[in-house]
Amino acid sequence: VVFAGNLAVAACLGLLVVPWRSTLTLPMLFDGGETHDVFAPEPARLCELGVVDGAIVTTGQTIARLCVPEVDFELQRAHQRRTGLDRAIAQHLTGQVHHAAVPMRMEEHARVAAEIAGLDARQARLTIVAPAAGRLRVAERGLAPDQWVRTDQPLFRIVTAEVRKATAYAEERDLAHIATAADAEFWFEGWPLSTFKGRVEAVQLEGLRILDDASLAIANGGPIAVRPGANGTLIPDLALYKIRVRVDAAGHLPHARLRGYARIATPPRNLL
Repeated sequence: VVFAGNLAVAACLGLLVVPWRSTLTLPMLFDGGETHDVFAPEPARLCELGVVDGAIVTTGQTIARLCVPEVDFELQRAHQRRTGLDRAIAQHLTGQVHHAAVPMRMEEHARVAAEIAGLDARQARLTIVAPAAGRLRVAERGLAPDQWVRTDQPLFRIVTAEVRKATAYAEERDLAHIATAADAEFWFEGWPLSTFKGRVEAVQLEGLRILDDASLAIANGGPIAVRPGANGTLIPDLALYKIRVRVDAAGHLPHARLRGYARIATPPRNLL
């Protein structure tokens, strides 16, 4: 019995001493590049889709045209009224009998002109242009001409920066185990079965004084414990250091800013 007990103790000590762990799992924030979401200015029908998903666009390029039937109708009617007023004013100015009605007609003409200007501006906003140069992504699945669109969901997303990066956050005790060029893989919250490859590009040796993204805080559903600082800042409870990870499979990653976890390869080490 004594021998068996000693053997059990030795086995437990062996598990603590023998090097076996060879990875670190760290909270991670992925940045899928700078993007600009494009929304419809008002509920409307998609009349024309001028680009395809993945196309390169320039700033100000027309990418779609929306239609609102009531705007077209009101604009047509206002132009007809202005044409009638132009004709009436011309007749009044050439005759003596109705000359006194000219000021009233001119006032009405100004009101119609202002109405047309407002409708023209509204119609101009229905022409969707690219807010920046970059690669266009159709954000709304199945978007096609004659479809009615809403204002609370982006129609398009312009990706202006293709460089994508992942930043892991390590505690001070982990720094000694992380080396530049170490293999890494990461996954996003909610995507546990989809992992992506990468490599440690740099290890920041200066501690993070303020959490640079509030989405990582526990209060916002993230994994990092923080306390409030001055001017609404968030201060990590433990010393944190940034680990920059170069992404290998950039072409298959989303154009978004997402939380997740990075598993970084390290030299084998024991539990102690």
